[in-house]
Amino acid sequence: MAISLLLVDDHPFLLDGLERLLSLEPDFRVLGKCGTAADALRAVETLRPEVVILDLTLREGDGFTVLRELAGRRPPDVIVLTATDNEEDLLEAVRLGARWRW
Repeated sequence: MAISLLLVDDHPFLLDGLERLLSLEPDFRVLGKCGTAADALRAVETLRPEVVILDLTLREGDGFTVLRELAGRRPPDVIVLTATDNEEDLLEAVRLGARWRW
């Protein structure tokens, strides 16, 4: 069975590219894409993805807001995919339950 994904980033070009790339792999199923923290939290509630791929810097809200809100629930796995190189931001994301890749 395919792993269900939610993609969260405020750059449509990146979201579309990730969706296209991941849709080539039969082990993944993209349930939705979001550009804001509020939309991401609503999508997690309604779509129930197994994994959220999350950017930490969003134009409206941020990935930390998403991580904090999810921490009080039974959250999906969260993988941080971000351009930030701020070590403190990355450590905070991990403390809040995210996984990250360089």
